[in-house]
Amino acid sequence: MAKLGDPLDEFVDNSLLECLNQDDAQPVQNAFDEGEAFLCSDKDVDHELLVKVQFRQPVKLSAIKILGGPVAECAPMAVKIFQAKPNIG
Repeated sequence: MAKLGDPLDEFVDNSLLECLNQDDAQPVQNAFDEGEAFLCSDKDVDHELLVKVQFRQPVKLSAIKILGGPVAECAPMAVKIFQAKPNIG
């Protein structure tokens, strides 16, 4: 069991990650993988990303850490968190 402040990466179900308006070259899976890859929106569609993350078991979130990508346009200007929303579209 994770302790307060521990990363919850091991509890994220990567097969159920969803993201609307993502750039196919930088998909949502990049945000949860180690390495230099990052998540970015499709500039031709919409700059807002809608990301759905599902966990393998109930978790209690105390914080979320978001790092901007190397391209300034990929860093979020605002973040909204929704709980218990079955659909993101």
